[in-house]
Amino acid sequence: EDTSFVKNMTDEELKEYLQEKADKSKFHLKLDTNMVFNAANEVGTVNILNPASNQYGIRVQTRLEGQNKVIYDSGLIKPKQYVEAGELKANLKRGVYKTQSTVTYYELADSSTKVGETAVVGQLSVNN
Repeated sequence: EDTSFVKNMTDEELKEYLQEKADKSKFHLKLDTNMVFNAANEVGTVNILNPASNQYGIRVQTRLEGQNKVIYDSGLIKPKQYVEAGELKANLKRGVYKTQSTVTYYELADSSTKVGETAVVGQLSVNN
């Protein structure tokens, strides 16, 4: 067995290697879990940030709790991009609704390659 090409990593090299792997495996985002709309057919406040430290593109799709229909879709948000406002895909009556948002993470080089998913519980308010 030829081991002449095997080299030992220093503690510092190993630490850097492991940190790089850990950084690439982390998903970062800032998502305001309380979406607010003056009326269902008007632009409302959503607040989603994909920070520069993230390695992936993100997409947020929101549904009312217990329902399958997507009522909000952010589209792809790349690192260093944010969304402050958005529109609903449903005509909701005045009220406060419990929501479930699915945050999907995509490779930047190929936005059709999904690398992870997170569920976030929140609420949506329609004021009029």
